[in-house]
Parts: sequence; C-alpha cells; structure tokens
Amino acid sequence: MFNPESMQKKSRTPEEIRKNSERANADFGETSEGDGTKEKDSVFPTAFMTARCFAEQTQIPNAKELYKIFLEKSGLEKEINALGDIRTPHFMELRYLMTEKILRSSLENGEISQVIELASGFTPHSINMLATEQEIETYIENDFAVNLKMKQLAVNDFISGIPVVFIPGNIVDSATWSKFEGQLEGKPVGIFCEGLMMYLSREAQIKLLKNVKELLAKYGGYFMHEDILKYHPELKENPRFNRITSQIKKVSGTGALDESFSQDDIKRFYEEQGFIVDRIDEKAELSIDTYPEDVRGDAVELLNAGFKMWKLSLPKEK
Repeated sequence: MFNPESMQKKSRTPEEIRKNSERANADFGETSEGDGTKEKDSVFPTAFMTARCFAEQTQIPNAKELYKIFLEKSGLEKEINALGDIRTPHFMELRYLMTEKILRSSLENGEISQVIELASGFTPHSINMLATEQEIETYIENDFAVNLKMKQLAVNDFISGIPVVFIPGNIVDSATWSKFEGQLEGKPVGIFCEGLMMYLSREAQIKLLKNVKELLAKYGGYFMHEDILKYHPELKENPRFNRITSQIKKVSGTGALDESFSQDDIKRFYEEQGFIVDRIDEKAELSIDTYPEDVRGDAVELLNAGFKMWKLSLPKEK
C-alpha cells in the first residue's frame, strides 16, 4: 500500500501545486489535432483495459485504488466493461514489472536520475516509483491530452502534490520533446514506454527514435520498451499468442499489428538508427494465481518464449 510519508521529501508546497495545475490547465486547453484531443475514441479503450487488468487481475501496488478513481472521473465503467474479458494479464504485468526492475536498478547504480514515461496511460508507475526511489530528480509523464488530464486529476486525488510533470503531446512531434527538455536537468534520463511500439508503423517508429536520439545525445541515458509479438514471427501461428493479437486488434482498431519483423530485423533497424542495442531477459514473478484460470497456461508459456526487453543507448564518445 502506498505510504504518503515516503513522499515527504518529494512533495510540493501548495503554492507549487497550484502553479503546476495552472500550467497544466493551459496546456490541456489546446484543441489542435496534434495534441491528441481528437484521439479519445481510439486511445481510451486500450489505456483503460490496461488499468482494469492491473486492478482486477494483478497485485501491482495501488492499481485497484487508482482504477476506482479513474472510473469515477471518467464515468465510462459501462463502456469499459463492454470491451469484454481481459485475456492478456501476463503480457501487461510482465512488461510493467520488467520496466520497474530496470529503472530501479539504473537509479540505484547512478545510470539515470530522471525518467520520462511515454504514452503513460493509466499505469501507477509514477506513484510507485516516486514512493520508493528518492534518486528520481524529475519524472515526466506524457500521453495524449485527453488521457493525461484525467490521469493528473486521478493522481492528485490519490496523493496531492506528487512531483510528476504532466506533458501532453504526440511523441512523434519534436515540439513535444522540446517541452520535455524544458523540464529536464542536465543529467541522464531513462525513457520508456509500454504497449506503444506495437501500435506504431515503421514510419512512426523512425520519427520517435529520431526524437529519442536527439534527447539522449544531450542528456545521456537510454530508451527501453518491452518485446512485442510482431517482433516474433515464429509465434504468429501459435493459437495462444494469436488470440492475444486478435483481442488487441479488436480493441485498438490499428493495422500496425499485422506487421511482422524478426528479432534480427529489429536489432539491425535500431542499429541503423544509431543505437547500441542491449537485451534483457523478461523474467518476473507474475500474479498468476489471480489470473483467470484459462489464461494461466498462457502466462507460463510467455515466460518460456524467450522475450527480452529492448534497451537502446548511444555510443559513448571517444
């Protein structure tokens, strides 16, 4: 359970909270197509499905409490439940646990001191990380404005004054990254996303990586994301994994999931963008006992499927 006392060193004064709220209201007041305001119908389902999964089927700290607030703020419980049963808790929980494992290790060994969470949706990462990792000097959450406004309201309702900087915007737009830089100190940053890369076309990935590369060149650090099914064509005909892709496509409505690249293809692609590629085995203790019984076997198979996190950094200057 979250302990507000652990946030004491990081909490803002009422004056700082008020200033942050005023700034956020101005940012979220934008209605241009570029800030994602018009993306509500396509973005909300997948974001809420993850939050619902964490709350109902895992033991991730604070997931239940935050999801309850999200439902109250959104009034969309009926629409969310209409999306049907969640059959992918193992994918969602594994990427969440692996992300935090790597971030915590990087903070402890001094590899990074700042964090940027792209397309953050309704995960409890910022609360759970800031509650225990005093080494974090800056934590930025990014998503489309319609998601992030609700996230800020919910987080502040849960623990007022948590020092998260909420920056809405499209991650392929360089203007969004300029906003990130306006909040960063001159120290290494860990940039991550979950459940995003599978939705991006190759063209969008190139634009994202260009922005990532320019920021890492100035601050140092790395960008990471989980392994995804479209990077494992050998699993495409596996019935268990095929069911997962089908459900995600139904909810998201994107055709990018139909793309398929081998692990070697992706490694070469990232290296062509100028990155050093590190791989980290995706191994974590999942909440399998709280999953629906008929997907517990899927979770065991996933853990044995050889998935590895993708961690990208820039070559060190000689």
